[in-house]
Amino acid sequence: MAPGAGSMGSLALGSGTPHFIEGQIEYMDWPGHPLARELANYWIAKRGDRTMPLREEIRPSEIRALLPYLVINQVLEDGTDFLIRLFGTELIKIAGEERTGKRVSEIGGAPETHDIRRRTQERWMEINRRTYETAAPVYARVIMLNEQNACRDAHIVAAPLTVTGQGVEQILGGIFSAPAKDLGRD
Repeated sequence: MAPGAGSMGSLALGSGTPHFIEGQIEYMDWPGHPLARELANYWIAKRGDRTMPLREEIRPSEIRALLPYLVINQVLEDGTDFLIRLFGTELIKIAGEERTGKRVSEIGGAPETHDIRRRTQERWMEINRRTYETAAPVYARVIMLNEQNACRDAHIVAAPLTVTGQGVEQILGGIFSAPAKDLGRD
């Protein structure tokens, strides 16, 4: 079993300006953020001795404090794209847009018009595809910047779910961020 889960207050941006992923994805063996660890521990408990839990076993009432930070993506076209089925309220603040009902390939607007949007889409696709292809949870850390160069340290959990028992059909994700200085980054 992984290290114990912690709890932390809201780490919402509050700035109201969209943040984009900057730099490379740092893959981790275990999440560094307390709320990310809480989500990882929850998924592990639901999984039991199986490869992944069923989607119906994920109960929002059991993880109320995490709901604003959660995303559920449905796998499309053998993992070439993903439909965002749920996008938490704190994530809307981070992204600067509601993404429920959009494909990951559509987030942030037209990627050809803004290089940073294209890179953000590519990073989210990479994390989702890695989860889909490995049928295992992915823990990652990225730097997010906004137009004022305010830097956020984002910890990501992306864990596979099955609906029918026939492989990865959805991905349960969480994005937990804080100002970079709060988690040891400047």
